[in-house]
Amino acid sequence: VSSAASDVYKRQLDEAEKIYREILDKEPENAQVYNLLGLIKLTKKELDVAEKFILKALSIKKDAYFYENLARVYEYKQDYETEIKVLEKACEEVHCGFEIYFILALAYKNNIEYKKSEKAYLKALELNPKSEKACFNLASLYLFLNSPEKAIEYFKKCLEINPNDKEVLYFLSLGYFRTKNYETGTKLSLIHISEPTRHLRIS
Repeated sequence: VSSAASDVYKRQLDEAEKIYREILDKEPENAQVYNLLGLIKLTKKELDVAEKFILKALSIKKDAYFYENLARVYEYKQDYETEIKVLEKACEEVHCGFEIYFILALAYKNNIEYKKSEKAYLKALELNPKSEKACFNLASLYLFLNSPEKAIEYFKKCLEINPNDKEVLYFLSLGYFRTKNYETGTKLSLIHISEPTRHLRIS
């Protein structure tokens, strides 16, 4: 069944690509269509071609969404330095929202630039204070950097957004253990294992 569904999806992508190319024959400066073609190629993992299309879109129109998609290409290539350059340029040239800063924070972390990652997560949360994934990632970063007090603060924010997330309780308990508050850490651990874990999407 999955193979059949995959074949159908591939045919749909091929048909969409054909339509978009026909549009370009009539509208050769249509930035949106170049971006969409780039997304199709990105979906197909044809990364060099995806890069070419999205760069063309950006040469016609500076757009935060186009920058975001170009950054995704470099993320797939694991070229985090170029991904960062693209996102930093986006922040300079266009109005950027939550998603750009969230992706930038991930790229900084992948490139082992933890202070910059922290700053980008904080900016993302400034733009969207109710983002559970940004709170979780920032808290996890603080835990990794051995700043358990800050980790606890942001894991608690996660629970304010989603009180039923047992995964957060587990990591919150680790924060308390790091601060040697073993009583609270143990209590949270017991709550975590008492019910099935609800996983939190972090990217």
